[in-house]
Amino acid sequence: MMDPHVHDTMTVDERPVDGRGSTRPSGDGAHAYLGELQDVEHVHRSLLPAGRVVTLPLVYLRDTVLFPGDELPLKMFPGQSVAAVRSRIAGEGGLLAVVCVDQSLEFFGTTVRVEHFHVGEDDQTAVTGVAKQRFRLKAVRHTDLETLKGDVEILPDYAPLPLPFPVPRTTWKRPNVLPGAPSLPTRRRPLRLPRTPGHWDYRTYRLFDGAALVEQIQQTMLASADWNWFRQMTTDEGSAATLVRSLTLPSSQQDPTTFSFWLAGNIPMDQRQRLELLQINCTVRRLQRLLQLLQAMEEHIYCARCETPLAKTRDIFSMTNQGATGTFLNPGGCVHQTLTLRAIQESNTDNGHEHSTEASWFPGYAWSILHCARCMNHLGWRFDRIRGCLSTISSAFVAQH
Repeated sequence: MMDPHVHDTMTVDERPVDGRGSTRPSGDGAHAYLGELQDVEHVHRSLLPAGRVVTLPLVYLRDTVLFPGDELPLKMFPGQSVAAVRSRIAGEGGLLAVVCVDQSLEFFGTTVRVEHFHVGEDDQTAVTGVAKQRFRLKAVRHTDLETLKGDVEILPDYAPLPLPFPVPRTTWKRPNVLPGAPSLPTRRRPLRLPRTPGHWDYRTYRLFDGAALVEQIQQTMLASADWNWFRQMTTDEGSAATLVRSLTLPSSQQDPTTFSFWLAGNIPMDQRQRLELLQINCTVRRLQRLLQLLQAMEEHIYCARCETPLAKTRDIFSMTNQGATGTFLNPGGCVHQTLTLRAIQESNTDNGHEHSTEASWFPGYAWSILHCARCMNHLGWRFDRIRGCLSTISSAFVAQH
């Protein structure tokens, strides 16, 4: 396994606390801490043709890499009324260009379509959106003191090509020669593949078959004890974007591109690996790289600064029906991309802070800050389930991803 270094971490115990159900919050309330969110009325399309260059409001984020389908909360537009915010979002098409600042030669990011917003009592506007398309940043424009805009080129996502022949059966069972004859020992052997006009047979084409790669990844994850959290995930059957669906829906019914982005956003990787995947234009190449990372992944999760072991991948679990990772906003407006864990090696962490329920990302949980006991690097937060007057019932750990 790769080195899944931890930046921001959270952990939570999944045990029910009152006998009425799970402690896991629903996905719909993932950003309830921002206030009552209002919908944005979109009048422009959010999906743009590949190769097109557009100018969008530019948002730089540290330690955050978004893939299409990821959610993002932000604080923007200070000191503006609800009507002004709604008009401004609609006027700009509701699209933002979000870039991870930790890049050097070329900058890549994703467009984010603003879906909801809330204007608080402090005149700060919180918005939530969904990442849509990848882009390359071509130029930065300083339009005024408050607005930074960027010229971005929408990148293509080359879908897997269809195979030049039907997928053949892979096993053959020898039949009895005569009716009523005693059963003969049978042997299963590969069925001879049909001749094709190409230079390569199916086994070669399979290396570039999107459905076959999705199936191979599914089998790898479902067969490993380190990925138990995918199987244990309980979701709304009506939701099309659930973890169970992504791993149990037959590969022939999956969209390989959507699956590749979902997987890239839901396994522990360091920032360099996430940026590498974001830059890949080909779905097949992205799936091949993800499979390599899965097969090379270690069972331990380490501190990003000093590499002290902190947890195991089998301790990953999901607090929402969106996945084990998530992007959250603190009261100061800082964005944190997180990974949730059920348990950590507490002897290697420092949790010497008081619990607080203020602006908790998960209703019913009090949070406290976690640091690495060796280098005091900020790891994330511990969330404790509460009942009554801050009585600890169960706990979880959220790590900066």
